[in-house]
Amino acid sequence: MTSMRNYWFQATSALTRRRARTKALGSMKTTQQSCLSPVLLVAACAFGIANAQVVDNRKYLIDPATAAINGIRINSTESDIIRRLGKPKSVESSFSEVVSKPSKYLYYDGMKIYLIEGNIYNCLCTGKKCQTERGVRVGDNKAKVTDVYGPGNPPHSGSKRDTLSYPLKGIDSYLVFLFKNGTVVEIMFWVDYV
Repeated sequence: MTSMRNYWFQATSALTRRRARTKALGSMKTTQQSCLSPVLLVAACAFGIANAQVVDNRKYLIDPATAAINGIRINSTESDIIRRLGKPKSVESSFSEVVSKPSKYLYYDGMKIYLIEGNIYNCLCTGKKCQTERGVRVGDNKAKVTDVYGPGNPPHSGSKRDTLSYPLKGIDSYLVFLFKNGTVVEIMFWVDYV
């Protein structure tokens, strides 16, 4: 009888220890899962948010060799501009602290062109005669811009300006349309310095 009791005690103890170990491991698993769940949730949300903000506008890239505002292309030099538009109404010499090079502004009726070492960095056109090579003009509505150029990139978050921008292929520059009440009020080339 004693041996039977010892056997029963040992078997019960072993079973109790196994259950206790399983329960402990189970609670560890649950603890690990409960710690891991928020991490996975945050990662999934971040991935979803990041992907939600990414818009693939590569099919709307514009060839810089054909993009023009009043016949001026982003790769036009100062002599190209003067040949095309004539002598500017005024010229303002400057110095670009961003790239540490001499710069200047050329002013025409409704058009301001910023040059660094004789090459365009920005070109802003607000006059009624401002027109792109595809026929979009100051005064046209946003629907015409999107019909001609596609949906474009919306303004950066936090921007108070209503714009659509179109990247130029192979260079860090954009063709940008600024709208007021749904109407184009400015067409510009914008070069990202950095």
